[in-house]
Amino acid sequence: MALTFNTDVGTKILSNHLSKITKDIELNTYRLTTGKKINSISDDPAGYFMIERFNRQISSSEIGLENVQVAQSELTYREETLTSINASLQSALDALKGYSSATDANAKASILANANAAIKSAEQLKSSANFNGKELYPATANDIKISLGEESSITIDADILGVTVQQTEVTETNIADITAALNDAILKNTKNISSIGAYSSMLSSAADNLTNKIEAYSQTVETLSSVDIASETAKLTQNQILQQVTAALLSQQSSSAYLALSLITG
Repeated sequence: MALTFNTDVGTKILSNHLSKITKDIELNTYRLTTGKKINSISDDPAGYFMIERFNRQISSSEIGLENVQVAQSELTYREETLTSINASLQSALDALKGYSSATDANAKASILANANAAIKSAEQLKSSANFNGKELYPATANDIKISLGEESSITIDADILGVTVQQTEVTETNIADITAALNDAILKNTKNISSIGAYSSMLSSAADNLTNKIEAYSQTVETLSSVDIASETAKLTQNQILQQVTAALLSQQSSSAYLALSLITG
């Protein structure tokens, strides 16, 4: 009685193996095309979640960096405004210094007019100071909290966010009081300008740190996800050879096919 071999089993095994190799080739090709070895959770669950975590950190740091840059712009504008206000107050103060030595009534009136014009200019600078639609110098100043991402922040004290101007009109009878008030306002504003400069330096350091974090996180993501071109190309070549061999075996229905199958599938 002749022996009968069930060639359907071998054909199915070869077909399944060919299907797996074909999928591997598609993956190799996709990785080489995109340059990424981890494109989904199925590629590498642990690596995928690590990349997702670093991407969240990158996003958080980018938002923090944007917040810092906006705050830096606001502080720069505040510093420029305070400097301009102080310049106007100083002009009023300088004008009044000449009042006591003036003997002509018209000259004295001109000095008072110039001083009051400078004081009014300072008040206008204060009232018109806006940044991104926000009034910079409201009646009551509030702290500014700047989120840096990853649950860290910098808070700018409201005490340095105000401005002092002289609103009382100077007359012949209150020159001494107004002069003292102008000196006091200039000193207070100068102190705030210095404090704003210190916070600006702090924000610059924070921006540098965030930039470094973003670069480090991005490099880590690149390392985790990028394809090793040489290794992936070698895998592609190997799979292409296996695909050709397996396809050839499928066209055969002999004992030699089973022998070859045992060699390539283990």
